[in-house]
Formats: sequence, C-alpha cells, structure tokens
Amino acid sequence: MNDIIVTNKNSIQEIIREEVKKALIEWAQWFEARIINEDKIYTREEAIQFLTISPSTLTRWTKEGKIKAFGIGDRVYYKHIDILGALVAIN
Repeated sequence: MNDIIVTNKNSIQEIIREEVKKALIEWAQWFEARIINEDKIYTREEAIQFLTISPSTLTRWTKEGKIKAFGIGDRVYYKHIDILGALVAIN
C-alpha cells in the first residue's frame, strides 16, 4: 500500500538539511580518524606490538632500511605511515 505524505517546502528542506548534516558529520569523523592514524608515532615497543614481531626483527628491518626510524635523544620512534609503507604485497 502506498502512503501519501503531505508536507511543505520548509519541511522538505529541513529533512534534507538534517540528512546532509548527518552525512557530513560521519565523513568528518572518518576523515579525522584517518589523519590521526597516518600521523601516529609509535615507540619501539608499540611498533613491535603493532607488527607482532620480535625486538630483534624490528632492529634488523630498521638496519636493512625496510622501516624508517626516527629519533629524539636516545629514543627511537616509527611513523604509522612508514610502517604501512614497508608492507609489500606477496602475490
């Protein structure tokens, strides 16, 4: 059965405005999360946990240039974007 809806121009505009607002909020949250993840910095321990590898493997990959490391003082850090960039397809 078909429902008939009686409305006016202002009501339709408000409905559209609310739906567009919801969609923009969802997109903004997705985009913000993506930017935050790409800019994320890991300590050595966090990078080891993220990749589920041993400390010696991370050290070896860093020395081989597979993953770029950054440092401040005696601390070593890894950028999320560089870790993802080190992953290669195996097909």
